[in-house]
Amino acid sequence: MNFSKLLLQYLQSIGIKRIFGIVGREGEVISFNEVPGLDFILTRHEMTAGLAAIAVSRFTKTPQVCFGTLGPGITHYMTAIATASLDRYPLIVIVAQLETSSINHNNAHQCLDNVRIAEPLCKFVKEISRPFEIKKALEAAVEASMTLPYGPSVISIPIDILSGDATKISEKYGTRLNKRVLSGKKIGSKIDRITIKKIVSIIKKSEKNLIVVGDAAVKIKGVPALIKKLSEQTNIPVISTYSAKGVMSHSGKLNFGVINSYMNVITEQKAIEAIFNDVDNLILNWLRPLGTLSVCLDQG
Repeated sequence: MNFSKLLLQYLQSIGIKRIFGIVGREGEVISFNEVPGLDFILTRHEMTAGLAAIAVSRFTKTPQVCFGTLGPGITHYMTAIATASLDRYPLIVIVAQLETSSINHNNAHQCLDNVRIAEPLCKFVKEISRPFEIKKALEAAVEASMTLPYGPSVISIPIDILSGDATKISEKYGTRLNKRVLSGKKIGSKIDRITIKKIVSIIKKSEKNLIVVGDAAVKIKGVPALIKKLSEQTNIPVISTYSAKGVMSHSGKLNFGVINSYMNVITEQKAIEAIFNDVDNLILNWLRPLGTLSVCLDQG
């Protein structure tokens, strides 16, 4: 078994069902048909592959994977990587690199410094230099992308490593990734019940509360339902960013719609000021204690 097959087995072990992208010269060592149940979606451009993966991630709320050829693969992916970074999507981009003995970044033909190109926009970037690094790098990439705020990760793999014999590595490290990486790292600290009650008191004393929902909220399982419940039981209206719309019913009286910096221009009036000027308390994307807050408000 070569490393290209082991790579696909690692991805499949965490639930990856498809890989989007384009294959170049490295196609002789990775064919994407070695693992049943894992489909390769061929596109005409890497940017298209990345945006398609982001779309699937949006609807499935799971990390998605792209593959790119050496050289222009990483540069063509940068628009999709930027989108995943700004819109907070867990995108894993794997790109081929020249054989390890021939790597000479920015000098050898089609040998770009994939790490330095992708690093400014990514949560994790790694160019593999030794075969046994693949599993650890994949786990680190997935965990980084799945830690809030979500975002892209890039792994660069030399062609000779992809074609190498992975028998000993698979026997020592197995053919599966640790699924804990899908939950990401826990961030932030727990808020004690006394603090929660203080916040409840502030909400109850405020005459004009407003819940502001951002992108992160809609990506966490169960959070949209908690926001909806909190709004309805307290009669507090909700306003959201464009990427977070849909938390509240479009026709609901508590849905104030979406907002961005162009709203005043679009409506040809000072809409932002009209919404926020009289608000005396903003409830923002406060994910961890939402359930407790909702219960406290319900119990009085």
